[in-house]
Amino acid sequence: MIRRPRLVAASAAVIAVLGLAAPSASASSPSPTASRLPAAAASNVSAYTYLKTHDGTLDSNWNNFSIATALLRDLSGTSFKAHTGDLFSPRQKLTFFVPTDRALQVLLKQVTGNTYATEANVLNKLEQLLPQDVDALLGSGVVPGRTLSASAVLASSGKNLVTEWGDRSLHVAVYGSGSRAIVSLWDQDHRLRNARVILARTNLNPGNPQILHGVDRAVVGFHERMARSWFVNGEDSLSATVHAGGCSPALPCTGGSSGHG
Repeated sequence: MIRRPRLVAASAAVIAVLGLAAPSASASSPSPTASRLPAAAASNVSAYTYLKTHDGTLDSNWNNFSIATALLRDLSGTSFKAHTGDLFSPRQKLTFFVPTDRALQVLLKQVTGNTYATEANVLNKLEQLLPQDVDALLGSGVVPGRTLSASAVLASSGKNLVTEWGDRSLHVAVYGSGSRAIVSLWDQDHRLRNARVILARTNLNPGNPQILHGVDRAVVGFHERMARSWFVNGEDSLSATVHAGGCSPALPCTGGSSGHG
């Protein structure tokens, strides 16, 4: 997605918004962010199990993760988990930037031009993809081997996080302050707006090796014009093309670094 110039470092106000500031001696109540999170989970709960427990049903709430959960459920019984397999293995450390239902609806609008009005409609359209392409999409937001809390993501501003795509890294950019603070994840697509961490939906699945942070756009570890080919050109699979180098004569990567985060 499209990148912005280097942005200012996070201020203490950003940390406060994330609910990460150290409590004072007189503090007796949890941070606003912490109060919105589910109770601490049992040890060694996988990201998939957490999502299945908390967002296992399609509904009318576009701000949760019902669609991503359903897509992972579809993958769970297959061998097509090259990029998402660790999400099912509770002892594997990872950080998952998981797209909300609205994020996946927006992605479909961007790559097809059509609006899918219900979560069921979005899911049905995404389920037309081959399982390896669903794996590629969701795996773009998985950072393996690291349990990064919101504070650790914040501290990574200006750095790259290596995802399940290996060299397909996410660049973390934090700018703004207070309630206007933005934590932006610059991915491999230079046309669509970058995913932003939803400050009220961080540190999900607490106390486990696998931590989740909600994002308002899908992280795309490959070029958006390739994603468009899923539905427009009827190609059998995106994955082989991406692994071959990320571009093709029919769908060349245009690159670029200007735009918005």
